Amino acid sequence: MKHWVALLGLAIVGCQSSKKEESTSMAMTEPIDIQADELVVDPPHDTLDVSSLRLYQLQGVWFNYDPDSALGHVPLSDDFRFDWEDEHPIIAEAYLDSGYSETNYHEMTPENRAVFLDSVRIAEDDTLYIYASQNDDVIRLPVSELKLTAYVNVYDQGGSSYKSYDYIIGFELPELGMLKRGTGGYFGLGAIGKENPFVAGRMENLFWSESKEVQLTIEDAFKYPDLTIDSVDFTYYAEWENLRIYTADYYLAQEHSRGTRYWLFGRVLKVMDKSSGDEICNYWIQDGESTGLTPRTMAEHRDSLTSYQFIGQLFKDGPPALYGMAWESFGCESVFLIEPRKRQVYTRCENRH
Repeated sequence: MKHWVALLGLAIVGCQSSKKEESTSMAMTEPIDIQADELVVDPPHDTLDVSSLRLYQLQGVWFNYDPDSALGHVPLSDDFRFDWEDEHPIIAEAYLDSGYSETNYHEMTPENRAVFLDSVRIAEDDTLYIYASQNDDVIRLPVSELKLTAYVNVYDQGGSSYKSYDYIIGFELPELGMLKRGTGGYFGLGAIGKENPFVAGRMENLFWSESKEVQLTIEDAFKYPDLTIDSVDFTYYAEWENLRIYTADYYLAQEHSRGTRYWLFGRVLKVMDKSSGDEICNYWIQDGESTGLTPRTMAEHRDSLTSYQFIGQLFKDGPPALYGMAWESFGCESVFLIEPRKRQVYTRCENRH
């Protein structure tokens, strides 16, 4: 039987309603009581500790190339230090030999579960908090009720034998609906601990309009010698509450025998306070082999085109945030905090190559 593992940078629910889809998870034997935190509208206190916050991108395991068979998964392998000699394997011996399915998808033994969770500093009395942007709530799942599962990464499937580090290890999600790709641009993030770090229902899609009054210049970006004033594209803006965000793309000019060619080099995000007109922060996102700039969706197309960019209050104890501004192929996506310190919260994901 052919299996396919799809790594998704987003966890997506297939409907706008906050009503949960009926659970069809293959691995949950008992229903889980899913609770939703109420909407928080009070302004947060900016005490967010970025260094200790662990955010996880959610992914899916698909079987037989069938998206409807997807199992949600919270990858934790990035936090685990594998024994490269595999003298003390974290995977059961039976799954290190050949003769099983290509993914070898299985639940870990209680003994290996205890060793793994202790190594990644997760306790059985912790909670997995899942922020799903289109649900306007935060889903809470007790760690003690989640299955810890493992499967062979897509690059090593079909081998004659395996090592523990060939496996992706993480929690299986009980609701498939949190993974299915819907018609709109959604995202989901997970956090594990004793307290919920998220604010419910305060993130919105970004929609852009062409700026007639303000135009970004080279001075708004890094000063690279190959950039010229002619390499700045149109400036666009979007608004959220008292914030106005300007953005423009920058191009490298390169001379060729047939003339000058311009290559997309990066994008500026400049956030202003609408009341005072003061600049709050300025982010540069460089386009390249690993990082791709997400497309801007214009305001006049909000009813017909998807927006994968978000702005709003994501964290209880932090400033507003931007998310979905770039796609990562060799790494994990970041949350950009709208503050003078320009802190980023780097997500954890399974993106081995």
